[in-house]
Amino acid sequence: MDFSTSKMDPSSLISKAKKLSDTLNRVSNLIQILEDGLREINANFSFFCKVETEKESLMQATEERHKIPKSDVHGYTKRKVWALSWEEDEQSKNGKFRLFSVTLEEEVVYFTPFGEDPDLWKNIVAFSKVVYRRPLRQTKIRNRLRFAKHLDFFMESFEKKLSADCAAIEVEVCPEKKERILRHQIDKFIDEVF
Repeated sequence: MDFSTSKMDPSSLISKAKKLSDTLNRVSNLIQILEDGLREINANFSFFCKVETEKESLMQATEERHKIPKSDVHGYTKRKVWALSWEEDEQSKNGKFRLFSVTLEEEVVYFTPFGEDPDLWKNIVAFSKVVYRRPLRQTKIRNRLRFAKHLDFFMESFEKKLSADCAAIEVEVCPEKKERILRHQIDKFIDEVF
């Protein structure tokens, strides 16, 4: 083929490919920094954060496994859920923690408890199974790009969880703090009631 008469300019394509490559490198570096930093301080406690949920399938007839005691079960749906998790990598020899991308398949059961308004359905995730789990840095490009936009949310959620855990531990370990919190809650209740 004679490219001398081509109307295509490859520089635009090359520029976009370089931009994508640079973005992927920044994402991979961020993941590496996060993993190294958490491992360095021995942050060996799991955290799971759902970041995307697919629209549910059409309602399907329930099976025996979907029965809920004292309830009228209407049906169930299926959906995929994508998550980021900080957890132990069973493939590593020393059990190191990694940042994983996870895909779950869930079955959501719709029901009405006996004695309640039959038009007000409730739902519960009755079954959930992992169909994909891989360290985020080792996933395919499209998967890393999909999850990259959720890294900030994951880190913020993890930070909130750690703060809540620390506060709960402080209350249990420090009786004075527990007493102050209880006193504050009682005062607040009295102010609201009276």
